[in-house]
Amino acid sequence: MVTHDLFHTEMKVIENARKTLEQGRIAVGSSAEEYERLLEKYTKLFKQARRLIKFSDRMQNDLNRLNRRLYYSEVKYRNIFENAIEGIFRSDPSGQLIEVNPAMARILGYASPQEMVHRQNDRCTLQWQEGYQALLATVRQCGEHRRYQTELIRKNGDTIWVEFQAQPFYAESGIMSHIDGLLSDITEKKRLYEELTRLAHRDELTGIFNRRRFTEILHQEIRRARQGNGTLALIMIDVDFFKSVNDRFGHDTGDKVLQRITAACQNVLRGKDVFGRLGGEEFAVILPEVNQAEAEQIAERLRQSVESEAIRACRETIHITISIGMCHLGEGFTGLSALLKAADKALYRAKQKGRNQVCIY
Repeated sequence: MVTHDLFHTEMKVIENARKTLEQGRIAVGSSAEEYERLLEKYTKLFKQARRLIKFSDRMQNDLNRLNRRLYYSEVKYRNIFENAIEGIFRSDPSGQLIEVNPAMARILGYASPQEMVHRQNDRCTLQWQEGYQALLATVRQCGEHRRYQTELIRKNGDTIWVEFQAQPFYAESGIMSHIDGLLSDITEKKRLYEELTRLAHRDELTGIFNRRRFTEILHQEIRRARQGNGTLALIMIDVDFFKSVNDRFGHDTGDKVLQRITAACQNVLRGKDVFGRLGGEEFAVILPEVNQAEAEQIAERLRQSVESEAIRACRETIHITISIGMCHLGEGFTGLSALLKAADKALYRAKQKGRNQVCIY
């Protein structure tokens, strides 16, 4: 407004000068030429000054708008930084924390960001943890890194799973200036994933491997035994007269019987043996690194362990037996399908011969 008034005043001065000049020409003629040249120069200077001032005003307005935008951007960033549910941090190239947001402090068990930054030289803090140092090494070597998962220890000693995303930034000299990163607590996600994996691989009733996973492991064990000239035995187990148990005592009792059989077998098996339920009352065992005599002894102990079980149901005691068929990996049985068929034929023979016994193909 002040500039506009100034321009208006100066224009009045120029207009009055022109009127005076015109009057002077009428009075004195050509003697007013010098005055006219001065007036023209002043008018040009005035117009130039007016353009510069207007341009300066536009620049100032643009600068003000830019400052307002920067201010609101800073407010927006600070609001995100302070209220984000993910941890946000900035560190120097060595990994020393410069700034963390409240979520970062909360995830790692600190009362405030200030406490986390000020106490980071303690041996139990983030700076000293192997997973964090491995992330920093990867960022320094490869640049931006996404979805880096590792375990971290919280201030109270609890272990959690986290996922990092980090990116380095460089000065004009090309030297790394700092690292910005995000951190998410994925402990619950990990737990759910492991639970889903367990459900996909395990039999729901007994907790041992299901048919699909057992078959996958059998394929791997056959390949490993071939490559290393190792030995392998496969046992097939069928519960004798299991249908009569279900018909007489109900399926709940039948489920209990299967669980007791599972426990009885697990008490006999070695740590490296693989135990699975193929479906219904049919089970199977992989015995890696055994000769024929050792495999027969394990099979016989399985039979005896189940036979010794006494299960109470409806005021009665149920005694269960199993039939076992077994074969060995070797000439004629080098593939998964052939091995399964051979063990199944041996099982069928055990049942034909009266059940509750071990037959070898």
